[in-house]
Amino acid sequence: MKAIKITATNWKTLEEEFMKVNGKCSARLAHRWDAESYVTIIEKSLVEKGLPKKAWLGLKFIIQPEATNFSNAYKRKSFAPMATQFTMEYKSTGWFIVSIERECAMSKKVRLVTPYTDEQKGYIVQSAMQF
Repeated sequence: MKAIKITATNWKTLEEEFMKVNGKCSARLAHRWDAESYVTIIEKSLVEKGLPKKAWLGLKFIIQPEATNFSNAYKRKSFAPMATQFTMEYKSTGWFIVSIERECAMSKKVRLVTPYTDEQKGYIVQSAMQF
């Protein structure tokens, strides 16, 4: 899949990509409006951590909107229910969906994929030290 920028002009393309992956599944789906909502949630969290927008470059997140805690009987991969998840990356011009796939359901809705750089860690520490 080619990276698709999350903008109002790309809603139709994004929804088509989500529908290809969702297919005929009826549970634990993701849609383009989930991407829109999670952009807001992630940006708010990054600002609260003290990261300026210029430090977001390259950050990748895996989002699974229907993530749920399942009992231990589902811990084995062969029994785990599947869910649609997507990966968002911040590039110089904004947020992009870089992949959409069906994977085993997770317990967390948002996971940071890329580790923080030293510069990003510095901003977070600096923010934590301010009152």
